[in-house]
Amino acid sequence: MKLAGRMEDISDVLVDVRISNGMLARRYGFGYLNAELRFLRSCRKEGLLSLIDAARFAMMRVPARVIPASALEWLYRRILRSKITP
Repeated sequence: MKLAGRMEDISDVLVDVRISNGMLARRYGFGYLNAELRFLRSCRKEGLLSLIDAARFAMMRVPARVIPASALEWLYRRILRSKITP
């Protein structure tokens, strides 16, 4: 029996994490992309994501897995992890 529920993103910063080259290596490449796509298929099979939500998630994540590692590092350091002031 599945429970009905709703998930949403929140705007609050809950954890401030520093990145390293090891983190980038683990979150990059076709192996990681395949793992994410398997996860999405599993979520679909379990009824946790609609087809639209799974497609939206994939479209946001796929480019970050296939761009050159140097571009991914630049994105993390310059855009996604810029200093947040309270």
